[in-house]
This record gives sequence, C-alpha cells and structure tokens, in this order.
Amino acid sequence: MNGRITMDTSTYLMLNDSQHEIMDRITTTPEIDGSTADLVIGSTASNITGELNNDPWLSGLTMFVIYNSVRFIQIIIGIFGNVLTLIIVPKLEQVNNGHILIFNLCISDLFTCLMWPVNLSVNLSLTHYPTFWPKLCVVKEVLTIYSYSCSLLTYLVIAIDRYLAVCWELRYKVYITRKKIYFTIALVWVYNAFMSIFAWAYFGATFDELDKLQRCNITNVFGIRGYYYIILPHMISVAIGMLICYVSIMVKMKRRDRKMASMYEGHSGYDKEKSMLASRVTRTLTLVLGIFIAVYFPAVVMHALDAFIKTKVVYILVDVSALVFFLNNLVNPCVYYYKMPEFKKLYRAMLRL
Repeated sequence: MNGRITMDTSTYLMLNDSQHEIMDRITTTPEIDGSTADLVIGSTASNITGELNNDPWLSGLTMFVIYNSVRFIQIIIGIFGNVLTLIIVPKLEQVNNGHILIFNLCISDLFTCLMWPVNLSVNLSLTHYPTFWPKLCVVKEVLTIYSYSCSLLTYLVIAIDRYLAVCWELRYKVYITRKKIYFTIALVWVYNAFMSIFAWAYFGATFDELDKLQRCNITNVFGIRGYYYIILPHMISVAIGMLICYVSIMVKMKRRDRKMASMYEGHSGYDKEKSMLASRVTRTLTLVLGIFIAVYFPAVVMHALDAFIKTKVVYILVDVSALVFFLNNLVNPCVYYYKMPEFKKLYRAMLRL
C-alpha cells in the first residue's frame, strides 16, 4: 500500500488526543506504506477505525455519544431550573444582596449550559463549512473560556460577600450596598471578556494556523503560553481564594453558633434557628459554594494530568470529571428550593401555571 494515508474528517474529530497524535504522525508523512504504519501505531491504517470501535473504552465515537447524551440531559434540566429561578427572584418580597448574587449566578450557569450546542455545532462545522470553521473555532473557545471564567469569578464574589456578611455583620450592612453589588457583578463580566479576548489576541493562533491544524481546542486557539500564562493561573488563583473564603466562613459560622447556643442554653425563649448569626441566604449560598468546590477541583486536577499524561484512563476521567463539574448547573436550583422557603413557595406557584 503506497501513497498518503487519510481519514474521514468526522472520524478524526471523534478521536482522543493520543489517537490524534498517532494519526498526525502518519498523515503528515509524504509517502508511507502499510508496514511503516504498523510500526507507528501497531496496526495497519485500514484497521484503525475498526480497532477503535472494537474497544468500547478506546472508541472516540462511543465516548462522544455517551458524553453528549448525558450533557444533553444536564442542559435541559439546568436551563429549566435556572430560567425558573431568574423569573422567581424579582418576585420575592424582599430582595437582598444574596438574592442578587443568586440571580447573577443563574445567568452565568445558563450561559454555560448554552455553550454546549455552540461547541457541538463548531465541531461538526469542520466538514460542512471548512471556510468559516477557523473563525467559528475562535469564537467558540473564547466564549467557552468567558462563560467558565464568569461562573468561577461569580462564585468568588459570593464567597467574599458571604465572608464579609458573617465576619463583619454590622459593617457589611453599612458599607456593602446594592449599588456596589451591581458594580462588582458588572466588573466580573467586563473583566472576563477582556481577559478572554486578550489571551487569544496576544498569544493565540491565527485563522490560517487553525485551518492547518484542523483541530479546535483551547491550546490550539489560545496557544500554550496563553493557556499556561493567563487562563490556567487565573482559574487556579480564583479557585484557591474561593476555597480559603469557604473554609473561613464555615469555621466562623460554627464558632458563632456554639457561642450563641451556650449563651442562651436553658432559656425558655431560646430559638436556635433565630439565634444563628448567618441568614438563611448565607447558609444556602455557602452550600452552593461547597458543592461547586467539590465538583470543580477534581476537574482541575484531571485537566492538569491530561496535559502531561496521555493515557486511555486519564482521557476517560477527564470526560467524567467534566460531566460531574456541570452538575452544579442543575443542582443549584434544587438547593434553592429545599433550603429557602420563599423560593419553594414561588417555585410551586410557577409550576402550577
């Protein structure tokens, strides 16, 4: 078998990174015969797709179908819950800073959910619209980083806001006004837009380079330096700050609860619920923050491993950790429903309609 070995574009897109590297080494060789291909990949080129389909864990097609099927279910539930919450928050009798942060969190979660059809469309457009594909790839990756960064920074703002509310309750009510909350939320969206566009404009690949690479992923669009110098440090530093605030909030809340319980122990008028320093909104947002931390850090660890270890197990765990990470989009409305009576009442009223 002489001549260059080629593979259908749609099949190529469904391969994982390790398989991409194998195919790149073969297809970029001007002249290669079947025996040389055996030395490179351990099988003839004509058996590559058959080998992938025979191993259900190795098959890019199998992982593609499973991942996107589960993601589709998550998105439908996430969109429904977050849209319902966006309608409910303005209907609350008393809207405080915590409710405003919940509203903004729903917007960022909804934005993240809507990025899935965009990602899928761009991946499939390589075959059907090759001329516009590089531009669509850049837009897709910039919007993806923008949505994830906005969600991450929104959680950091929630963590800092609730930390101030718990540790400096009296000062918080005086200095943290609603206008300042609105300004901070606007700053989150503007800053992340600037960061995402700057990372691509300064370090990223050009449209011609992407057209040659024929692969749309974060490292190709933003470049290795853009990813490791800007995006990854930004996300890790924000996550660490969020974790520190979360631990501080939990420690402070438990100390205050024990103190209030010991002060009023034995008094007939003591009500444990009313004596808690933190409000119900604070406890709800703290729970939401804890869930996000629990699903976010495994995803960060797996993506870090994937950058250095190219194995089948790591590839599968990256997809699994991504699906677990996206659970927070659909879990948050459930937390609001079960932890906040005012939300539960309005949820039920809306669903009856």
